[in-house]
Amino acid sequence: MQNQDKLAASQRSFFELWQSLRVGDLLPQKGDFGPKNLRSLSAWFAMLCENEHGELYISFSGTALDDIWGRNVTGDTLDDTTLKERRVRVRQFFDEVIQHPCGGFVSETFSKDSGAELLANALYLPIETEAGRKGIVSVWDVVGPGSQRHARLPRTCEIDGRLFHQATYLDVGHGVPDMASD
Repeated sequence: MQNQDKLAASQRSFFELWQSLRVGDLLPQKGDFGPKNLRSLSAWFAMLCENEHGELYISFSGTALDDIWGRNVTGDTLDDTTLKERRVRVRQFFDEVIQHPCGGFVSETFSKDSGAELLANALYLPIETEAGRKGIVSVWDVVGPGSQRHARLPRTCEIDGRLFHQATYLDVGHGVPDMASD
């Protein structure tokens, strides 16, 4: 995969796991990402799946990610966790990751009501789910106050701001789509 220099060691390990679960050009399956394979990554892991209406919802969210959101986000739709003004672009980005297929890398800063800021970098990779639907698996790398890697704040701290930095497609063997300007 190109652009691996942007990824944290845990994300490179996750990409290697994802790649090892592929059979030829076929994507890994939703069921491949259980506790046995995820091990120490599970707190920073999330899975998004398409429902029968084509909406992406969070079918699994690790405890560290729930701490960032200030609540358990499993079951929420993508819209529930995306700023209103960015929803269309975020969905386009994820649609490209799923349909192309390719990887994605997103970097943004979350501001918490406690005053802390967290730099969150997420790696997104496509998967197959049940009934021919698609989905995305991700592992996040978060740097918090004092450059503490994998920073966790109490779940009681709410997000009160987000600053988007970048979204990039990553070639996982099928090229990348053209980036539309934001």
